Amino acid sequence: MDDKSKAYVRHHWEQVQESTGQPFSFEFFERDGFVYDTDALAACAENVGVEADVFTALFESPEIAAATRADFSLSQSLGIPGFPTVVVATGQNLALLTSGYAPFESLKPPLEAWLAS
Repeated sequence: MDDKSKAYVRHHWEQVQESTGQPFSFEFFERDGFVYDTDALAACAENVGVEADVFTALFESPEIAAATRADFSLSQSLGIPGFPTVVVATGQNLALLTSGYAPFESLKPPLEAWLAS
């Protein structure tokens, strides 16, 4: 990860920390050779009981790549600029509840209205 990428990710993680109170450790941004890719994701998968080689094979499969591209295309077509985003669906009808972080208190009223409809 180059310095520009590190700064971009760090900025967003700082916003998440400020908004949610979830503490982050930013020390790893200072490491040389920091890697933020599937090798790291495979290790995370192992922590939740998924074998690294199984995760990597699925993650790198053409089917998963196509599904990921489709999700990004759908997000772009809906005008979703980033994440986290909450979209609810009823059949083919989609409704954007929030784009970007929002505390549950502000998300609760539109979610309850959608559930009631």
